[in-house]
Amino acid sequence: MSRTHPFGAGGAYVEIVSRTTVASFRHRLYCKGDAAHVYLAMIPNSKYDSNFETTMRGIMAERAVELISDAGKRRFPLKLAALEATPQGPQTSVQIVGATMADLQAAKRIELSYDGLGKVDPSC
Repeated sequence: MSRTHPFGAGGAYVEIVSRTTVASFRHRLYCKGDAAHVYLAMIPNSKYDSNFETTMRGIMAERAVELISDAGKRRFPLKLAALEATPQGPQTSVQIVGATMADLQAAKRIELSYDGLGKVDPSC
């Protein structure tokens, strides 16, 4: 289940939690400055070791988000925007290249594919 949260002056973000046998994350969809540039933050829910930064860089390389709607499935590549240290481990932020907030709002489902790690399928 997703919820919308206040985010800065006049903004908001949508956040879901995903859990696998390997990791647990909060996935936060948000805009920076305008709705034409959409970002996805992956915030760890558990403490990870120092090698986790390398793992996250590898996970995000050449990945994409798929937006599924009545019109079909559209794929958008991810571009690493930031990798910031937090007490739990690195928070990873990526830009969903080519997608707008309107694209995300029109989607019935968003899938984030991790080759070799299964799929995170947050229905929203």
